[in-house]
Amino acid sequence: MSLRLRQIIIYSKEAKALSSFLIHLLEMEVGAIKKPNILLTHQEFNILIVQTGEDHSPSTNDDMAIDFSLSSEQELKDLFQKVQFIKYRMQNGKMDEVMVQATLVKQNDEFYFEVVDPELRKWRFSYAPQVLTHEMANVPSELEKKSTLLSPPYLQ
Repeated sequence: MSLRLRQIIIYSKEAKALSSFLIHLLEMEVGAIKKPNILLTHQEFNILIVQTGEDHSPSTNDDMAIDFSLSSEQELKDLFQKVQFIKYRMQNGKMDEVMVQATLVKQNDEFYFEVVDPELRKWRFSYAPQVLTHEMANVPSELEKKSTLLSPPYLQ
């Protein structure tokens, strides 16, 4: 089966602030604005931000995490530097308060950091070097042991 992520749909009371955050962080572009909703595009996926009313009370966003894997440690470090720059540019604003939680962490063989958006959603970015070798490809028990190192902590 070929499975491809088409889009992520996020409900937001502050669609403009969230879209600005994602445009800067993920280098996304505005694909379409069908007021009050905003479609952001990336070459790999889309994010549709659906504007909700002030009286809308979705489930808490702090129980949601969006996890991205990068292809190199350098890409992760570059993105982390970008987060620090965005935080600096937006000092004394709402994003400064939430993005301050971003710290680069090394756990086992995985490097990662998490950023919290203005509505308390967690965005996790990680890199883990490939631990698979040619000899291990035929040994499922070893593969299972190694794959737990690559799993995010909330899946273990």
